[in-house]
Amino acid sequence: MMIEQEMASIMKFLYDRNNVQLYQKRLKQDFERPSMYFPPPIIRSFPATVASYKNIYLWFVKVFDKDSEAAFSTASTLQTALMKKRLLVPEIDITGAETGGYIRLTKAHARELDDGVCQLEIDWNSIYGYEEEVFDKIMNFNFNTFLKEG
Repeated sequence: MMIEQEMASIMKFLYDRNNVQLYQKRLKQDFERPSMYFPPPIIRSFPATVASYKNIYLWFVKVFDKDSEAAFSTASTLQTALMKKRLLVPEIDITGAETGGYIRLTKAHARELDDGVCQLEIDWNSIYGYEEEVFDKIMNFNFNTFLKEG
């Protein structure tokens, strides 16, 4: 699964529970409240196996409302919704339909950042295969064997 599909799945999960204006690009001065802002996640990469690597995604979603109490109430409600689903977010396809797969989150934390702003930290891991060189497959093995006499 690609990161865009994972991010879209998480965004849909949150939007279905908090139907407000969503922002993905930098916020302008006159943005709407209540709203949610989804900046690009932080990505950390590590080798996983000899054939794969692991990306750890840290996503700091901002929840805006008229005051800190309302923003925190929304952020904590979203965090609770994630926890009640055991941190499993339904995967969606390009049409927004659920595929039957899930994204397993590793963390969902809520905290106040500023007046009327709370942050929902959402973390997850994904494992991807390294690019493999393509070689012609060996179809026949021919061995010349010599037996020693004696």
